[in-house]
Amino acid sequence: MIIIDSSEEISKFLNRGKECQLPIVRLDCTTYELANGLEGDLLIVHSEFLKSGNDLLFKKLSTQKMLVIFNANSLGLEAYLPNTVLDFSEEDDSEKVCVNLERLEAGLKESMVLKSQLLTMNKELSEVLGNVETELLRVKRAYEVGAPKRFQDLKNIKLLSKYAAGESVGGEFFDILKEGNKVFFLMSETSSYLASSSILQIFQEFKDDSVISEDSELKLLKEIQKEVTEINSNKNKPLKIAVFTGILDLTNHKFCGHMFGKFQLLSSDQKRSFSGNKLDLLKDDFSSAKYERVFERGERVLFLSPGFLKCWEDVAPEFIIETLMNNSKIKMLDILDEIFFQLKKDVQTGFLPHDASAIMLEVQKNVMLKV
Repeated sequence: MIIIDSSEEISKFLNRGKECQLPIVRLDCTTYELANGLEGDLLIVHSEFLKSGNDLLFKKLSTQKMLVIFNANSLGLEAYLPNTVLDFSEEDDSEKVCVNLERLEAGLKESMVLKSQLLTMNKELSEVLGNVETELLRVKRAYEVGAPKRFQDLKNIKLLSKYAAGESVGGEFFDILKEGNKVFFLMSETSSYLASSSILQIFQEFKDDSVISEDSELKLLKEIQKEVTEINSNKNKPLKIAVFTGILDLTNHKFCGHMFGKFQLLSSDQKRSFSGNKLDLLKDDFSSAKYERVFERGERVLFLSPGFLKCWEDVAPEFIIETLMNNSKIKMLDILDEIFFQLKKDVQTGFLPHDASAIMLEVQKNVMLKV
């Protein structure tokens, strides 16, 4: 406990009748103004200093955890600082004042101990989260290795994909499902590991139980919407999510689905390319996110995720991807390898800033389509 009192009035008062059990340090006003690291101490200040104090003194007093004023009855209410917890005068019972001061000092010490414990817990939690993040990056790396790259059983269509793991929280997930003459595409990006794992689980249930149709696609989107909304209900800051779905009919090459977010579809026929949008799965109407088109003979199409596009903006190579796609002599696999080489060539950690996903398909030139 620190006392600012040039006349020892406060010390004499506290020792009247019963000796105060608290350790006391007495300072003059100048010494207090120059001292550092006293904010956590219980401070008793004589009212005479508040009457004649300067701005520097009041600013320093306002930083104290707890402030007690002696002989405050001579002051107006404007002299009380927000951190004032007690005032007393010579007319008060010294023993009762000492008891109150001892309680305040004990409470202050408890708060300091609690703060120390919280700092320790925060450090330990940071270490745990660091370990968790490391493990999650390992999972991403494993997914990068195990992500599907080739699909050879599609009639009249070649289909390849590629994925590279990023360091950003959350991440991307994509998968492709074939059933009969239909192929289902799903790409997603979230700012939450929990949301990413939830989408993965929802799609796994879709693969196990659903028949590919526009109705089942809408049901899947609504389930993702419901799950993410529930996750957001427990968060102060809503998470971000982007979702792209597509159904390809192998009999007529009709392709339709929904796009929420900044994906991009590049075509070897640049007039048929289109970019994503700013639509929000949790807020916007599904009809505004719907698209439909038909792939043409010989057309090459590249689906790019939001994470890929973010990374590509940072790399900004001189060539454009469409240049590679328009050259029929360059194989699809070589195109994917080249664009991912451009993404990774300056990466030191082995991880991109963001997850990056790409799916590429090519329609055979001599394919016979059902009208």
